This record gives sequence, structure tokens and C-alpha cells, in this order.
Amino acid sequence: MRIALSARLDGEDPGFDPDDHLRRCAGCREWFERASALAAMTRVPTPTPDLTELVLARVAADRAASAAATVARRVWWTDALRLVLGGLAAVQLLLALPGVLGLEGTHAHHEVAAVAVAFLLAAFKPALARPYAPVAVVLAGCLVLSAVLDLSRGESTLAHQAGHLMTIVPAAMLVALAYRPGNPTPNQPGHGRREEVAVR
Repeated sequence: MRIALSARLDGEDPGFDPDDHLRRCAGCREWFERASALAAMTRVPTPTPDLTELVLARVAADRAASAAATVARRVWWTDALRLVLGGLAAVQLLLALPGVLGLEGTHAHHEVAAVAVAFLLAAFKPALARPYAPVAVVLAGCLVLSAVLDLSRGESTLAHQAGHLMTIVPAAMLVALAYRPGNPTPNQPGHGRREEVAVR
């Protein structure tokens, strides 16, 4: 009988139904209960799949996606700054051209034109933005101060000083471009190379 009960514990066919005997025999019933408890403690657990590689791969994929999104946002922001800076510099240069060509006034059109050219160069080559930024900010501040003084004394008109006054705007754009995260300087590796988004 106990061989049949052991077979049942092992998941095998005992050859007959021992339940009737268990109901009638207290000794076998007690033995079967103890054997069942022992079998439950010693039973080999069902192997579970190793998900370590899957989890690590998912974490790596999430990190790669996050890094790619960060680079994409950085590239978009850089392109937007370059576009706005280039547009403002072009307008500023056009406003300064009549004075440079000697067609009007005696104001500092040459200085405005020179600063505008520097802005254009930085827009086309962002690595130049950082070395240009301090000089451009000082020049823009001086031009704006000079324009404000001339206007306050009535020695000039707003139309004549428009190019000088607007210099501060591209100067601010240049500073933003110069000190954005990941901006290389001419002596750093990566100068002249555009950031690329790599999606693996």
C-alpha cells in the first residue's frame, strides 16, 4: 500500500485508487500526510527563465533612446540658434552697408558690419562662437551705449541707430550658441563635425 502511496506522491499511477484504504487506515493516512509534507519540502522547484539578459538589454535600449533624444534636441536647438543668428546678422549687415559704402552718415557702420560678419561666421561655424562671444558682447554693449547716448542728445535718429541697437540681440544669440552643452571649440576634438543622432 505504501508503495502505491509513494507512487502517487511521485506523480505516477499507483495502479488503483488508494483513497478508500486511506479513509479506513489511520496509520497509512498519517504516514501519507507526513510523506506529503516531506515531499513538498524536498520537491525541486520549477526552473524559472533567466531574464537577466533581457532586463539588461531593455535598460541599455532605454538609455540609448534617451541619449538619442537628448542629442536630437541639442542638434535642433543648435540649428535654431544658428538660423536665427545668421538671419539677424544678415539683416544687420544690410543695414550697415550704406554707411560702409559711404552713402549715408558718419556713424560706426564699419564696426557694425564687422560684428555682423563675425556673427555670420559663427552661425556657419558654431565652434567659433565661444572665442567670439566675449569680444562680441563688449562691442555690442559699446555700440548700444553709443547709440543710446546719441539718441538722448538728439544727435541721431532711431533709423540711423537701428543697426547699432539690434547688435545686442545677435550677441545674446551668440552667447547662447557658444555655451550650449557639447559645443566644441576650435582646438577641441569634434571641431567641425556635426552632432549625429545614432539610433541602434
